[in-house]
Amino acid sequence: MPLRLRVIPRAEQKGGDSGPASTERIVEFADDVDEIRIGRRSDLELTLPFKALSGVHARLRRQGSGGSERSHTWVIEDLESKNGTAVRGERIRGVTLLTDGDEIRLGSAPVTFRVFPLSGSTATAERSD
Repeated sequence: MPLRLRVIPRAEQKGGDSGPASTERIVEFADDVDEIRIGRRSDLELTLPFKALSGVHARLRRQGSGGSERSHTWVIEDLESKNGTAVRGERIRGVTLLTDGDEIRLGSAPVTFRVFPLSGSTATAERSD
């Protein structure tokens, strides 16, 4: 199943080196994506302009895909970021299993993790290809 991340910055998080951020972003990743690096660097799969993020802050990784079946299990790993990563309100160390609907905090930036079939209402979503 494809992956959808919803980024909802608070007022004090908007902006950064690249100018003001939008109030909300929804980014969808195709089912063939197995890893998503998140941070401020422009060469990552998901670049976010928040000052609290490290250049490469965290990594989402699909677990246990084998053969023709694609796993729907994802984990997140903090990549020694300065301001940390939290899942379900707890700061993580190492790799943490994600479940649909989990709130992830990258520094202080909230991201909602969703895994589900894409609906016809993707007009407001960015596609990362």
